[in-house]
Amino acid sequence: MYALVYGRVVARLRERRGLTQLDLAEILGVRQSAISRIEGGQGLPDVYLGRQLASALGTTLGELDALVASAYERTQQAAA
Repeated sequence: MYALVYGRVVARLRERRGLTQLDLAEILGVRQSAISRIEGGQGLPDVYLGRQLASALGTTLGELDALVASAYERTQQAAA
């Protein structure tokens, strides 16, 4: 469930910056399928890619983690 929430937050931030998955992938030097997997909740980036991802999305790794934690908490509350 956490990976799915993480992916949704990443997708929302990417869209706010006006980037496609392909744009973001090119910035990060990864394949578009890697971004698709992250946004689809099928995996989490390692710390190195996470830092690059956060930077490309105009935030820090700590801020990204806080956004994800907040969204995850809201998701858990809604499910309860």
